Amino acid sequence: MHYEQLRALVPAPGKSPDFQACLAAFPALAFAKTTPQDPRYHGEGDVWTHTQMVVEALLALPDYQAAPRAEQEVVFLAALLHDVAKYSTTVVDPMTGAIGQPGHSHKGAIDARIALWDAGVPFDVRESVCRLISVHQVPFFALDGSRRGTPEFLVRALSWQLSIPLLAMLAEADMRGRICADKARVLDNIELFRELAREEGCYGTPRRFADAHTAVSYFRGADVHPDYPLHQAPGSRVIVMSGLPASGKNTWVDAHHPELPVVSFDDARDELGLRHGKNEGMVAHLAVDRAKALLRAQLSTPTEF
Repeated sequence: MHYEQLRALVPAPGKSPDFQACLAAFPALAFAKTTPQDPRYHGEGDVWTHTQMVVEALLALPDYQAAPRAEQEVVFLAALLHDVAKYSTTVVDPMTGAIGQPGHSHKGAIDARIALWDAGVPFDVRESVCRLISVHQVPFFALDGSRRGTPEFLVRALSWQLSIPLLAMLAEADMRGRICADKARVLDNIELFRELAREEGCYGTPRRFADAHTAVSYFRGADVHPDYPLHQAPGSRVIVMSGLPASGKNTWVDAHHPELPVVSFDDARDELGLRHGKNEGMVAHLAVDRAKALLRAQLSTPTEF
């Protein structure tokens, strides 16, 4: 199965999906036919029944119908493969008989990535699909916050990783394509997730930050607001040279920055009297120590690898 054939799985407007062709394209989906689910959350039965219902619910969504064809292809493949790993993650409690599939979203993204790579799907399309799969349930509970932080933090972070409109679309289809008691409540949560992203100005675009330093600091855990720049202490300017041996790194540094100190693995080897490939740990230790000393002194330096 090749990329163009996968694109052909996405039905034209008004047409029904060819689920037999989908099974032929992704043989792993056949396991879904015999994979059970917890009836509290999936009264419809097995995973394949649920998957078909999700795809059909997706095609019926006004947001899907209004989306560009390229986005339809991404979210269609995500819906088709969103539970591809449930068969390999299913556990049944021997005491209660409760069924669970822990980690199926993350594992499913890995399985989907391999299948799409085998089919020659372009990198950007493949990763767009897999990122949706890896967090496809997040909008169900996003307003509760997470171990990573507040709902605002979660939405801001997701906006830099994927398309929130497509994620919300997939989550809505996932919920509409099942039989469960709390469907209305979770659909409300998904709509609130959309509204939060709109309020944050990141519904379909990454959340804006005052500057790059503020963004990096925020996502590393600094207590800052995205709209106000965080003061950046002055530091060193480091030029990193990376290339094969004898590719001209030293020549470039000598020509363009002869005034700067250089941290080089080759220089460290020479000083230690070691041949290439011998005791690389000692070489790295010396080079890193020199780089740290220059950074502590806030000196600029080219660093070669």
